[in-house]
Amino acid sequence: MNGMQHLILDILSTQSEGYLCSPHASAFVAAGLEDPDKVQEEMIDLEDNGLVEFYTVEETTTIALFEKDSKGEPVSENGSPKFQLDDDGNLKTEEVTHVVDQGWIITEKGRNALKEV
Repeated sequence: MNGMQHLILDILSTQSEGYLCSPHASAFVAAGLEDPDKVQEEMIDLEDNGLVEFYTVEETTTIALFEKDSKGEPVSENGSPKFQLDDDGNLKTEEVTHVVDQGWIITEKGRNALKEV
């Protein structure tokens, strides 16, 4: 492990439990690691050795689909938009997924590696 990787592990070890740390985090900049691309490269090397892990947190939302007229406007029925139904009469839906958070955490192996140095 090189000096920069050791510093990255040290910084990650001080973050709150479950905090997903970005290579752009102010903790890296405060420690003099001002190049997020280089921090990212070193984190990938650390990940290859099982010392850090990258996580992505996604959120999925189910959206009910509405009937639309030729102009793309919702069709109303009794003052409310009319839902699209499939051939069996079930509500048609669409799932939309987006990333709400992502970043790096130190693993137990990474914490142990810090103790060994």
